[in-house]
Amino acid sequence: MKRHEWVSVLSIILMMIIGCEDELTVPKENYTYPLSIGNRWEYRREYINYTSSDSTQTDTCGIISGYDTCSVIVVQETTLLDTIETIQLIEQTWEDSSIFVGLYYYEERDTGLFLIAYLYPYSLVLPKSINRSNFFNEPLIPKHLKELYYGKLTRLNKLSENGKLYYEDPPVYSLKYPLEIGSYWTYRQAGHPWRMDRKVIQDTTITVPAGTFKCYQLRMDYMISETNVRIDDFIADEGLILRNVYIEGEVWDEYGSLLYSKWDDEYKLMNYELR
Repeated sequence: MKRHEWVSVLSIILMMIIGCEDELTVPKENYTYPLSIGNRWEYRREYINYTSSDSTQTDTCGIISGYDTCSVIVVQETTLLDTIETIQLIEQTWEDSSIFVGLYYYEERDTGLFLIAYLYPYSLVLPKSINRSNFFNEPLIPKHLKELYYGKLTRLNKLSENGKLYYEDPPVYSLKYPLEIGSYWTYRQAGHPWRMDRKVIQDTTITVPAGTFKCYQLRMDYMISETNVRIDDFIADEGLILRNVYIEGEVWDEYGSLLYSKWDDEYKLMNYELR
């Protein structure tokens, strides 16, 4: 092939690559989370936990790792408390040969997306456990994070009756509109049971099994007692693409011993369907 022909071929390839990159854009200015009835997302959760006797991690007591599969589906519109128009989502998690199911009710407002109520995930195989309110109770949150402060929540009377919805008062400010870099808001108010803030830190391109997406990265980074928690969400026009959950700090084991633990959880979008 002649030199000028090679140049032409390379130019076409380069234009195709640039054209593909141009098609990826961050969520539009009037973005709202895609909550049309029938929308469905499937995720793979991969996790690893290191436990040691202290923060030096010189002696590792144990390592636990594995994976689960999860799905989130927009089911229907429903009215709560006679006046609140919400959108119901169902989360299904396949874990240890059991299926755990949770229900979540969101209200879409001009200012953002609010979590109004939820039914804590319960097993369809094992008997239902008590529904526990928690400081971060939305779909795709690892069970060990939900359970981490159960003792503290018990003292705060943050428990709901088995099989009944728990209503957030005030509602949890899950997502602030419009999404833009530098945006900052209070996710959960102080005293319910503690304040949590969320911020948009950057836009970035993420590749997962479902494809390549231009996303905003949202972060919650905070400390409660002796435990650090960081949650990073990567959100695109198509919804939540990737979630990273990192927990590090002191925990009590079943024998009453104080240990130092590190958890890494990652939820990757495997496939999705938008109506």
